[in-house]
Amino acid sequence: MTEPMVNLLENARWIRLPSDAVDNRTGAVPPDLHTFFRRQFELETLPSTATLAISADDCARLYVNGNLIWLGPAPGYLHHYYYAELDLLPYLRTGGNLLAVHNYYQGLVNRVWTSGDGFYGMIAALQLTWADGRRQTIVTDRDWRCRRCMAYVGRRTFGYETQFAEDIDQRRFPSGNWVSDSDDERGWTPAEAVSDGHYPHRLVKQETPALHMTVVPAGTYRQVASDAWLYDFGAELVGHAILQLSLPSGTVVEVRHAEELEASGRARYRLRANCEYQEFCTLDGSGRPVEFFDYKGFRYVELAGLSADPGLAAVTVRQRHYPFDPEAGKWDSGDENFNRIWTICRRAVLAGTQDSYIGCPTREKGVYLGNALVTGLAHLTLTGDGRIMKKALADFAASSVYCPGLKAVATCGYMQDIAEYSLLWAPLLREYLFWTGDFEFVRSMAPTLDGILDYFALYEGNYGLLVNFSSKPIIVDWPKNLRDDYDDPALMGSESLPDRVNTVLNLYYCLTIDAAGWLLAALGREKRAAALVKRSDRLRQAILKHLSRGGLLRDTDLSDHTSLHANALAMFCNLPPESGWDRIVTMIGRKRLNCGVFFAYFLLQGLYNIGEADLAYDLMTGEDEHSWQAMLRAGATTCMEVWSPEQKANLSWCHSWGSAPVILAAAEIFGLRPALPGWRKILFRPQLPSGLEHASIRITTPYGPINAQFVQSRNTADFTLTAPPECPVSGRFQRRLTKVRVNGKIVVDRDHTASLEPSRFTG
Repeated sequence: MTEPMVNLLENARWIRLPSDAVDNRTGAVPPDLHTFFRRQFELETLPSTATLAISADDCARLYVNGNLIWLGPAPGYLHHYYYAELDLLPYLRTGGNLLAVHNYYQGLVNRVWTSGDGFYGMIAALQLTWADGRRQTIVTDRDWRCRRCMAYVGRRTFGYETQFAEDIDQRRFPSGNWVSDSDDERGWTPAEAVSDGHYPHRLVKQETPALHMTVVPAGTYRQVASDAWLYDFGAELVGHAILQLSLPSGTVVEVRHAEELEASGRARYRLRANCEYQEFCTLDGSGRPVEFFDYKGFRYVELAGLSADPGLAAVTVRQRHYPFDPEAGKWDSGDENFNRIWTICRRAVLAGTQDSYIGCPTREKGVYLGNALVTGLAHLTLTGDGRIMKKALADFAASSVYCPGLKAVATCGYMQDIAEYSLLWAPLLREYLFWTGDFEFVRSMAPTLDGILDYFALYEGNYGLLVNFSSKPIIVDWPKNLRDDYDDPALMGSESLPDRVNTVLNLYYCLTIDAAGWLLAALGREKRAAALVKRSDRLRQAILKHLSRGGLLRDTDLSDHTSLHANALAMFCNLPPESGWDRIVTMIGRKRLNCGVFFAYFLLQGLYNIGEADLAYDLMTGEDEHSWQAMLRAGATTCMEVWSPEQKANLSWCHSWGSAPVILAAAEIFGLRPALPGWRKILFRPQLPSGLEHASIRITTPYGPINAQFVQSRNTADFTLTAPPECPVSGRFQRRLTKVRVNGKIVVDRDHTASLEPSRFTG
């Protein structure tokens, strides 16, 4: 699952502040510890290559000759800790060069990092190679200089103790520009090199690219009080503010970040999501920019305590996210409502994809496995880049050290359990294989797959059903008020754990067994795959026999309540009642999206699975209280955690788990899916909603982009698909698709249902 530490770092050592530079009167490393490191070196000529391997605990910013080029590493467990490899050649120069690192140790136990353990500092090695074969290696050792930064004086925390307030005293920074000036380094001391073996980090290469960082100007600003100005960045983003103010030394500026506004028009810095984004900056009179370190999720920045107009340029934001090609995934249609929904979903995926798929950028900042399923599929649809999903899968696999059934949040110190989330890892691994064709990685994940299966098998009772499962909390949906009154007192937050069979949990178990069987068969483990097929058949029969009544599934074997969740999930799992789907479809038509934003993906995909395209599209675009339109009416610019602010007191305004419409626009409306791993064959089965007159889409595969569009009237539709020539296309079409062109060839030209083989229209 991991690779050994890179050879380049073998001669490097972790470095940190000397012990006498750390105020450790308690004997522990203090939290919220900021450290600056510097290393100067001379180059007579530029090398041919300059490769830096670097890691830090908890995280760091790297500057090369004043240029910020890296923020990392991605959070990791100590037994699976990331280092990055960076090309520094574009940033080097002849003469003097400077590597500068701002290292941060948070020291809190939460969902963000594996912190609070006393390990902090950095390790790095720069290898320079010239065309004539000469080499020079610069490693972290006592030749690096360091100093503790005391400028961050806030001690309040935000969210679920996921971040410290950054009250900044600019007067406590080093004089000049420490990231670019070659000064005499007075006040700097040699770094302490940690003895070999003292730090237990097992380093593995981070295969994902560095986060994309860009400075974004405000769109507008206005005065909102006699001494306050509000800056609007137009939409929710993730990053931190940079202030550019020329004011006397000692001037205190109040800085408020907010996702929404108060009725007065001022920034609502007391976020619903348990974050009080009110901080204070004391200026040093130099006019140098003041830049925050940690990231937030916000749309507005307000400056208060100013006697004069600071100007539009006084506030910019350093936005951060995983690299995102805006040309890789596109959508447009004749339905402006759906276009707006697609846009807020896209923005949510952009904001929610950092070093992994975070739940939200405010309260939690943690990577939840359930969120990763929806966000990951949406991100693949928008970018075609499977590297970040591969990393997320590996991170959760690394949590098997703590529980073979996996943790719900990884990688971090707060190791939360959610039973259903653990059961989504195998389905996500299957999706990854379909998108990428990466059999080598999937083969390396087989031990984790076996561990999950063996873990949950311990709880099988009669007929293969999971009975009295109390090892991990079951949530069904979140928040509690969006569970459609699911009748099981054993759900998360309950005190009693009676002996009963939870239907939703067992349906998720079906998903895991089915995905595992398919994956193991693909890896050539036919014997165990065949055994899993039998287990799946037995489990499915048991669910229908023991948990159904009158054509609907009950919440548990001891309940008569039939929730939306149990029955929608049956559609998702393709588990039809003996009486067919009619009663379930009728229930959904009546209850609509009486579920959480996360579960809406399973419900809508379930409807598409049984051909109920019009109902699915109606729910996605409807004006209901539970709808994406409700988010838009509330002023959301990204998907929210719930449908509207009234449904959750500590609402996050940015939750990418609500991005199902992006997935379904490609996979169901346009019917574009990989039919074979790696898109070696394209499945093309569009399910056009009758009310959508025209639409176009682009998605990107390993072989290149797929572009598709259609125009339809009441009874007919004209469909065009352009796909990479390496990928044969297999399709089945609705009756009203009277003309279909694939790579320029007409493959349907009359009003009938068609099922076409690849040989008829391969490019």
